[in-house]
Amino acid sequence: MSQNQRRIAKEIKDFQTKPPAGITARPIKDDDIFTWKGTIQGPEGTVYENGIFHVKISLPPDYPYKAPFLCFDPPVYHPNVDQKTGQACLEILDKGWAPTVMLTKVLIQVRDLLANPAPAHAVDNSIGEEFVNNRAEFDRKAREWTSKNAK
Repeated sequence: MSQNQRRIAKEIKDFQTKPPAGITARPIKDDDIFTWKGTIQGPEGTVYENGIFHVKISLPPDYPYKAPFLCFDPPVYHPNVDQKTGQACLEILDKGWAPTVMLTKVLIQVRDLLANPAPAHAVDNSIGEEFVNNRAEFDRKAREWTSKNAK
């Protein structure tokens, strides 16, 4: 077993034995440890509360030396999520990546991003502006999206 396969096997075991609260993740198929699916419960007290958000995670062949690719499926109405691809804009998946970062930490940060949008770093500027300038409308749309799509 290669070093990255051992690392991925450890992460699979960690998710099975001590998953973070409100988060699940596992490989889609037993014979493909590089393609995962997961769920994140919407944080309480937010417009995403009561939603179950589905994510796809692709681990590159040289993981953990390269960051995973993570996207919401379907995309989330959120300023830091690309509305076409569902990709979450997180520093930890870009310049902040280090081989010591575990998938549990990535998914916890994704959940934290749902609770604390960063409109100054919006992927979708119109949603970021709406979050800042018309919060009631943003909240309405995000709640509506959550009730329709995050099950």
